[in-house]
Amino acid sequence: MDLLIHFGGLLLAFASVSIGSYGLMRQLALFGLWPIEAREGRSMYSEAAHRLGVIAAEHGWFGPLREHVARDLVRARLVSLNADDLVGKSMLDAILAGIAAWLVTIFVGGVPYNIIPALVAGAIVFRLPGWSLRGKADRRILLITRRLPYSLEVVVLATESGAGFDEALEVLVREDPKNPLHEEFDQVLRDQALGLTRQEALQAMRERVGTEDMTALVMALDIAENLGTPLADTLKKQAESIRISRLQRAERMAREAGPKMAVPNTMIMVANVLLILAPFLPKLSLGGI
Repeated sequence: MDLLIHFGGLLLAFASVSIGSYGLMRQLALFGLWPIEAREGRSMYSEAAHRLGVIAAEHGWFGPLREHVARDLVRARLVSLNADDLVGKSMLDAILAGIAAWLVTIFVGGVPYNIIPALVAGAIVFRLPGWSLRGKADRRILLITRRLPYSLEVVVLATESGAGFDEALEVLVREDPKNPLHEEFDQVLRDQALGLTRQEALQAMRERVGTEDMTALVMALDIAENLGTPLADTLKKQAESIRISRLQRAERMAREAGPKMAVPNTMIMVANVLLILAPFLPKLSLGGI
């Protein structure tokens, strides 16, 4: 009789697992997550992340994050990725990190229903791809900002030598095609080759970069083209203006650095005093010295 009971229990467990697995696989298939067949040039992980991102987009999940990711992808010039890929990667990384944290919690003696470490780990890991992308975009924009006045001087020299504005940009691109600023200028030339006017191509560059210096440069070029003034004079003034604005920003940051460092400096001083007085605290508490 006991043997029949055990055998019946095994059959019931097997049936429950099979039915549950079938329901899970069916639901995953309805969501588009099963089966996962990697496309050419993509790994299984990348394909799973992409499908998760597509599902999130279809249901309207993480709308603000998707907007920020799409903007940062343009600023970082990561043309091989899209918002679905990165949002899906964030979701998949968060799920895997949550499962790993939950297993570690059980392994160290925690109760299975304690999911707080898993939630915290998932929430932190979910933000990591977005933070990494934001850092890449900011570093690229910083390189563009630093390079802009020097590249404008080269354009001024070329235009004063008789070259046109587009020809001067071509000279820059040929000199250093991997420079982020020159990549943007190359995109301007490509946009014009595809039928956009110079003003439209420059406006597209301004929207991609989004800095104050680039906005001022594009506005000055638009005004110069509308009024028919020489581009060399306009570019020379813009290069000087950008240098002055950079100097002013540096001075402002230097002025703001003092108050920001006051609290950390105070904490360091207090820690040093406590470290010096630590050996004498027990005697002071006993009334010695």
